Amino acid sequence: MLGEETRAGQLPLVGGILALDFTNTSSGRGSEAHLDHIRTTEHLILWAVHSGILAGQDAERIRMTLARDKQKQTELLVEALDVRELIYRIASRIASKSEPSKRDLARLRDEFRVLLEPASLDHMGDGRYDWSFPEKPVTSSIIGPIVLSAVEMLRQGQLDRLKQCPGRDGDCGWLFFDRTKNASRRWCEMSVCGNRAKVRRHRERQFWAEDVG
Repeated sequence: MLGEETRAGQLPLVGGILALDFTNTSSGRGSEAHLDHIRTTEHLILWAVHSGILAGQDAERIRMTLARDKQKQTELLVEALDVRELIYRIASRIASKSEPSKRDLARLRDEFRVLLEPASLDHMGDGRYDWSFPEKPVTSSIIGPIVLSAVEMLRQGQLDRLKQCPGRDGDCGWLFFDRTKNASRRWCEMSVCGNRAKVRRHRERQFWAEDVG
């Protein structure tokens, strides 16, 4: 599972919600600049550790389990990417002020029902209970928390704060939950897409100034 380079373990977690961070493992969908950071199960595990879904020791045990079963590797990757694109479709439609399709919402409900079944409600030690996902089945341990996050996002409201980065020529498209006080956030990262837009506008102004002059 090792060998292919990826930024899955270093991607900025700027979505504000686990489910959105997962959709952001792909960028530039539908454009020539499309880039997918999860192309193998190892990439998925790296991201799961990076995002806090898995502890390092749990990840190692999962690697050992998957190493003995190539079919499970394939099934895990296929389902993870399928769920990622399902959440992306739902969230991107909301970000564009449209209604998600009923089919996609029903599919998310079904995934939630199946993946939550192995989970338990455990005391967190701070006066509350929360869902805990066991190491097995592997699919539920990794994808379960992501689907739970997506469902909670839809339930908690304030979806007018769910936004999509315009990027440059469609080469970004990352989703994020705007938690700024006045809901003024526009970019996934001001230091990346925001600065690129500033540089582009500056060059355009220079071009027109030189052209007119």
